[in-house]
Amino acid sequence: MYLIACVDDRMGMMFNHRRVSRDKVVIRDIMDMCGDQGVYITSGSAVLFKDFNSESVHVWNEDRNDLLEGHYFFAEDPDVIREESVEKIILYQWNRNYPADKYFPIDLDGWILEESSEFAGHSHEKITRSCFTKR
Repeated sequence: MYLIACVDDRMGMMFNHRRVSRDKVVIRDIMDMCGDQGVYITSGSAVLFKDFNSESVHVWNEDRNDLLEGHYFFAEDPDVIREESVEKIILYQWNRNYPADKYFPIDLDGWILEESSEFAGHSHEKITRSCFTKR
């Protein structure tokens, strides 16, 4: 799978069951990146993608992990991430420190930074998108 996640500078993803990942420019960027293939999400992320075509946004069934091979998967909760299934990582980083009680679970030392770019989001003036592949 091509894992997509949003993190703060300390790799925090959630705090007290609240997402770090709410930015409509990031969601648009994700949809543009995924193109016709679309993106898999958990049911909890559906609210972020409500403005997009339902044929491009697929709610992931945890019982069917095999569906994610070769597909984009947007994860807000680190508990659903299985590193052994990840082929590529796309991180959106807010460049801030927020309180967090759940953190990105993959150590990036085993990954190669392939690309990084910055853009202005809706809620943050600077968001960094970084793409990693396995060593």
